[in-house]
Amino acid sequence: NTFIGGGNVYANGKAVNRFDLDAARRSDTGYYHRYFPIDFSSPSKWELEHGTLPGGMPDLNQNKVEVGRYLLDAALFWLEFNKENGASISGFRVDAIKHVDTDFWKVFENTILAHNPNAILVGEYFSGGYFNKPSMDFVDQTYFFSIYDFDLSIAAKRFFARDRKWEGRAYVIRQLLLGEETLSEPFVGRLIRKSMNPGDILEVPESTARRIDQQTAAEWFAFVDNHDLPRVRTEYGDMGDTGYLSMLSFLFAIPRVPSLLYGTETGLAIPADPRNRGLFGTGGDPFNRQMMVFPGEPGWSQSIYDHVKKLIAFRKANPVLRYGRIELIFPEEASRHNDLFFLRRAADSGAKPKVLFAYRSEGGETRLVQSELETDRITDIQTGDVIRADASGAFHVQFARDAARIFSLD
Repeated sequence: NTFIGGGNVYANGKAVNRFDLDAARRSDTGYYHRYFPIDFSSPSKWELEHGTLPGGMPDLNQNKVEVGRYLLDAALFWLEFNKENGASISGFRVDAIKHVDTDFWKVFENTILAHNPNAILVGEYFSGGYFNKPSMDFVDQTYFFSIYDFDLSIAAKRFFARDRKWEGRAYVIRQLLLGEETLSEPFVGRLIRKSMNPGDILEVPESTARRIDQQTAAEWFAFVDNHDLPRVRTEYGDMGDTGYLSMLSFLFAIPRVPSLLYGTETGLAIPADPRNRGLFGTGGDPFNRQMMVFPGEPGWSQSIYDHVKKLIAFRKANPVLRYGRIELIFPEEASRHNDLFFLRRAADSGAKPKVLFAYRSEGGETRLVQSELETDRITDIQTGDVIRADASGAFHVQFARDAARIFSLD
């Protein structure tokens, strides 16, 4: 067995259960499920929860009372660790949640929140999001877990890298951002699309859009780099700084929790090389975990770093980005296929829009209507430039190619 300790379970440095590979190949044994590889071509929920992950990791049986208690005690230990110094942890990011029985996660979240009602719980359901029904079942059944929104994250990465086939379309991003609100469009339009799209393989399924509302989805974590997949600038080596910055601006403007992998704030990546092929493609784990770079070192981008700092500060200062609703707009010069414009406003009825996200693929001048923005001036949060409405009630905004701009409307 290649895992540290051979898969044995330890407490305070002493083995409390030893893994016997030969016995585990035959049946459930000790703390473990039977040892068999998961067939990822079409796995059942039972197989995902009981099978063995690639690499041969022994699979703990959380339904055994002693195993569940062991894991819960470990979690409670970390919640208390260093608490007297005011430096205890805020919660847990739980890996590979699809491989553990949902009933255990219910016990886990109830135990953690009974101990600390403010604890953060986020689970990594690989490929999770509106398109992935089993991940939505997990959200439905656990209640207090947030998840990583792989669907929106991957769509955004592809869109801003100009990989706009399949998931990387502006249309898909709008669907994922709006969820159930997408279903409120005219019936005829939906009927035409469904007739061209049997099985909803190109659409957010109505079953998940109606079940998981946008208030719930706003608590999901969105990312552009993560610890498994190739970094953006490895996968898309020709992506320029402008497109990369636009992608990060989008991440901080949408109703999701922005999640940054170390190095994303400076464009960290390695050149794509077939020799650097990991479990999830060229440049994926472990090749996406290179050493961090710092100011003055090769690979450090001060302009990207400064841009991200402003995004973080702006999001902190504007609760509407965390709790408000989203509203799409379509300026006359903009392309529905290649551009994205949306407003963020408080959830209160009648609230004025506070923030505008605007992106033009090909750049150029865009006319924004004052009555839609409900203000007479807008301020670019990155440059500080102020644009005022003209006598006709319009803002004339210039865009570089691939550029996104975020404006404060307050």
